[in-house]
Amino acid sequence: MVRDPRVGRIWTKSKELDLPIPKFKVDEQYVGPVPPKQVTFAKLNDNVREEFLRDMCKKYGEVEEVKILYNPKNKKHLGIAKVVFATVKGAKETVQHLHSTSVMGNIIHVVLDTKGA
Repeated sequence: MVRDPRVGRIWTKSKELDLPIPKFKVDEQYVGPVPPKQVTFAKLNDNVREEFLRDMCKKYGEVEEVKILYNPKNKKHLGIAKVVFATVKGAKETVQHLHSTSVMGNIIHVVLDTKGA
């Protein structure tokens, strides 16, 4: 008599595994949609520096990179910054909590940068 040897194992409980989720680097060889982990800040006060921005964002998630954009000719603050988070959740919460809030007297504009450039 021939029978399927797998039948006995179908109804057994399997253990849940806590496997680490790999972090992929998004570069020129990356294939697939870019995860929206980058947030763009606009209308920032000239006195906002990278450390201040990092401290402001780290309560929503782990911050990987902070970059404030300056005019290349005269090194003047442009009022724009890019913040890259470790997770998509951190980026979304930052946009939700900080968009249209007052920071150093300016109402800032915070958006999720889906291009991730």
